[in-house]
Amino acid sequence: MDTWTYQCGLGECPLCYRRRAYRKAAEAARMDAVLKESGFNSQLLTITMPDTEADGMAARYAELAADCARLYRSKTYLRRIAGAARCIETSTADTGLFHVHVHLLLLFRCGVLPAEIVPLVRRCFPSGVVYASGLWRFVCTARFAAYALKLPEGVTAEEWLTIRQMMQGKMPLTFSGVLRRARREGGKRRPPKRKCHEQ
Repeated sequence: MDTWTYQCGLGECPLCYRRRAYRKAAEAARMDAVLKESGFNSQLLTITMPDTEADGMAARYAELAADCARLYRSKTYLRRIAGAARCIETSTADTGLFHVHVHLLLLFRCGVLPAEIVPLVRRCFPSGVVYASGLWRFVCTARFAAYALKLPEGVTAEEWLTIRQMMQGKMPLTFSGVLRRARREGGKRRPPKRKCHEQ
C-alpha cells in the first residue's frame, strides 16, 4: 500500500476502495485497543435478503438501511446491546442476480447474546433470513472490518461499477454505540500521516 501514491478519488475505483478499506481496518484496530479490557463479548449476525436485479439494488439497500435504523431505535436493543458495527455487503449470486445482505457485529456484556435480540432482528428485517455465528468472548472489530470490507470475488468490472454506483460512493462499514465512542477515543491515538513523495 505504501507504493500507491496516485488516487483518482472516484468512489467506483477498486484500488481507491481498497485503500479506504485498509484505513477502516486500521481504525477498527485502534478501536479494539481502546476496548481491550472492556469485558464485552461479541457475536456476528448476518441477515440475507432475496436476490435482486441490478435495477432493484438501490431500493434493497435503502430498505436495509431503514431496517437497521429501526433496530437501533428499539428500546430492547438500546437496553441490551452496547454497540454494533454494521456492513451492508453486495455480491453476485450463481443466478446472475445481486445478493445484498447485512453483517451486524453486536457487543454486549452478558455471557450469551440476549435471547430477545434475534427475534427483534427478525421483526426489524421482515424480508430477511437471520444467521448467527458463534460467540466471541472479546471484541475484534478489526477482524470484522477485514471480513466486511473485502472486494467481492468473481465480480466483473461492470458488476463492480453497478455495486459501487448503487452505494453512491459510501463505505459500507458504520459504527454505533460504544464502538462510535471508541472510534473517537482511538482517533486521538492515531499515528501521524506519512507523506507520499512522488518519484
